[in-house]
Amino acid sequence: MCDDNYVREVEEFFLGLAGQGVALPESDIRVILKWKAMGVPVQVLQKAIRREAERLVRSGMDEPPVRLRLYRGAVDKAIQQWSRSGDAGLGNNVKPQQDAPDLPDRLRQRVARAKKQYQGPLLRALQGLKDENDPEVINRAILEAVMGVMEPDTKDGIEEAAKQAEARALRAGMGRMAAQNLGIRVLRQMVCKEVGLNDLFA
Repeated sequence: MCDDNYVREVEEFFLGLAGQGVALPESDIRVILKWKAMGVPVQVLQKAIRREAERLVRSGMDEPPVRLRLYRGAVDKAIQQWSRSGDAGLGNNVKPQQDAPDLPDRLRQRVARAKKQYQGPLLRALQGLKDENDPEVINRAILEAVMGVMEPDTKDGIEEAAKQAEARALRAGMGRMAAQNLGIRVLRQMVCKEVGLNDLFA
C-alpha cells in the first residue's frame, strides 16, 4: 500500500470516528507515516484508536478527542503487542519510540542559513528543546522565537494573512479544524519566507 493510500485510510477512519474536520494536521500525518514505516497494518491502528475513543467517552468525555496525537499512547501499546505476536513478522525491525531522530538537532543545523536577526533566538529556542521530538511542541517554540523578534508591522501582516486564509476557508464550507490548519500553514509559509528558510519547521 502506497503512503497516500495508507494515510488516507487511517485519516478517513479517524475523522469519521471523531466526527470533525476534513483533514488531519501535518503533525498527525507524520505520525501515521511513522506507523507505516514500521509496517503496522491499518487494522491494528483502527482497532487501537476505536478502543481508546470508547474508553475516553466511558471515562466522562462528551466526545472523543479530535487530535490523533492524543491516541498515541494507546496505539503504541497496541503496536508493541502486535510486534510481539506472530502476525508482525518484523521482530526487531520495529524501532522503539526512543530511537526517533533528534529533531531539534537537525533543525539547529539549518539555522546558519537563516537571516542573522533570527539565528540567535532560534538557536536558543532549539537548545531548550533538547530530547524533544514532538513536532507540535518544536514548531510552537520556533514560531514564538521568530515572532518575538520580528518587526511589529511584519508580524501583524503575517498574522492577518493567516486569519484571512482561515476565514476564507470557513466561508468556502471547509470544516473548522481544516480551516485552522490552513491558517497555520499560511502563517508558517510566510514565516519561512521572512526567516529565509524553506525548511524551518519540524
